[in-house]
Amino acid sequence: MTKAGLIQKIKALEAGRAMPDSPAGGPLDPLKELQDLKSALDAHSIVAITDARGRITYVNDKFCEISKYSRQELIGQDHRVINSRHHPKEFFRNLWSCIKRGKVWKGEICNRARDGSLYWVDTTIFPFLKADGSPVQYIAIRTDITGRKRLEEEILHVSEMEQRRIGQDLHDDICQSLTAIELKTQSLAQTLEKKAGGSVAQAEEIAGRVREVIAQTRSLARSLSPFILESEGLASALGELAANARKLFNVKCRFHSDGPPAMTRAAATHLYRIAQEAVTNAVKHGKAAAIEINLSCAHDKTVLTVSDNGVGLTTPPGGGTGMGLPTMRHRAAIIGAVLLAQSRPKGGTRIVCLLQNRENSTTG
Repeated sequence: MTKAGLIQKIKALEAGRAMPDSPAGGPLDPLKELQDLKSALDAHSIVAITDARGRITYVNDKFCEISKYSRQELIGQDHRVINSRHHPKEFFRNLWSCIKRGKVWKGEICNRARDGSLYWVDTTIFPFLKADGSPVQYIAIRTDITGRKRLEEEILHVSEMEQRRIGQDLHDDICQSLTAIELKTQSLAQTLEKKAGGSVAQAEEIAGRVREVIAQTRSLARSLSPFILESEGLASALGELAANARKLFNVKCRFHSDGPPAMTRAAATHLYRIAQEAVTNAVKHGKAAAIEINLSCAHDKTVLTVSDNGVGLTTPPGGGTGMGLPTMRHRAAIIGAVLLAQSRPKGGTRIVCLLQNRENSTTG
């Protein structure tokens, strides 16, 4: 039985309705069946119940175990007590907006335990509604996914380091070798000019082609390993990304920033990769001819926006989310950002990433 199905059954039993799937030997005592269902839920999941204001009225042993708070410390509190400040305020505003409207919310949340350690939970929040449709209480069912999230972060880290290694090799080894070939070709052209004038043009053409390959290889190296993030910042790296898109994809690509935001190198790297993925998707999947990259910084958040005039969000053949959205969303989650993918009213796609500035972050 799914989480939602189990909750529906508990709600029905609490309301005193008989269930149609009672055993053939006769109907079970509704109170006993309710207790059995709750016991099964408690044995499998991390469970909390809150009132309409979000105050905790019940937690099971697994909740206390993972949060390292006692039941007495939790009852009467709201979930700010375990807020890790990993997610921006918009994340929780969207959550509350959903469940207050009587809708089920599903997502992954990073919480902070009493000892300061972080843990991740896959969460389903189900509102219990009164006759008028307004919520009377909420039940949150969570599954510990901390191990999976750590593995995903490790895979991304290894992938990032490997990209940097390849980019460094391209820049330091292949580009240097190609430069040596270019110099020798130019020297050969000078020699041929003295001995065989007709061959000079061919040698100069070869040197020109080598210069083009050097420029393309350096561009590829920078995309694999954006060294510029370490010195000049995210804005400069995004500006170069736009310039490379114009050269490589022959599209109009503009970048605008209202000032370089202050952030960690890790956050800048993930935002750069999100923009890079969005630009590639706009060309490859969206068939866009024009792309705009915008980086803005308010007092409490940094906003990265990539907009294009392509075909908009589409489902690829065979289904699935496609367009690299899971990777972009995962990168956003790692740095505590929210990623939104929207179809533009006049066509095209807009990717928006909202990152809460840590120094101004408040409990959500």
